[in-house]
Amino acid sequence: AASLGYTYANIEPNTLRAILPYLTYLSIFTTRLSPEGTLIFPDAQNITSLSRSFGVAPLVHFSSTDENGQFDSALAHTLLTDDALQESVIAQLTAAVEEQGYAGVDVDFEFLLPEDGAAFVTFLAALHQALQKNGWILMVDLLPKWEDNQTGGAAALDYAAIGEVADYVFLMTYEWGYAAGPPMAVAPLPQVKEVLSYATNLIDPKKILMGLPWYGYRWPIPYEAGMTKGVSLSLNEAIKDAALHDAGISFDLRSQTPYYTYRTDGDAFYQVWFDDAQSM
Repeated sequence: AASLGYTYANIEPNTLRAILPYLTYLSIFTTRLSPEGTLIFPDAQNITSLSRSFGVAPLVHFSSTDENGQFDSALAHTLLTDDALQESVIAQLTAAVEEQGYAGVDVDFEFLLPEDGAAFVTFLAALHQALQKNGWILMVDLLPKWEDNQTGGAAALDYAAIGEVADYVFLMTYEWGYAAGPPMAVAPLPQVKEVLSYATNLIDPKKILMGLPWYGYRWPIPYEAGMTKGVSLSLNEAIKDAALHDAGISFDLRSQTPYYTYRTDGDAFYQVWFDDAQSM
């Protein structure tokens, strides 16, 4: 079985050392495409070297994010509709893999335009062919999908076709509960099962990695759509927050995740949903 972790390039080395013994791959966030057509890589040589020393294979995380870290469907469209630009990007990626000691590329394109789905598969196939020549791998991150005619950010994703051209796919089976949404579990079990059922019918299960969220959110309540904003919490922060406010942690049987609610001295209400060892 393979395991994958994600990190920013500025991670504290001792934190990374504690996690590396449990990983097969480490994807380093993120490499992005500039408007001029050149790739901007994170300064991650120390991380790739440390990963290799633990026997962990580092991956170039190539995303369709802009300079502000937001996923940009227009930027992805520019790449996916320009053959010459794709050739250049593939050449830049393979050169970086070879020169910087990576084991392959992890492609993370989110919220693609519906008309770009087929072009995305074509690009992935060309990238995979270039990587495969040197024994490098292609991983593709996929927003959760559970039916063919789905709308929203995952609508353009052809799970079956992507599964054919990728060595691995990483299913983002989380973020049902998210900062701008209503308070709820980040990865509710029924929804996760739906995605896995859909994916395993279309993709070789040996290629599938399932995302596990080790974090949560704290929302002010009552929730007001378009107004309420949750704050992300690590597992440790969620537990400390409950202890600080003397909040009893409950376990929701449907979503199979812990949660709690509390009132502050200032009479504000908050609800926290997170994941821990029991939900895993």
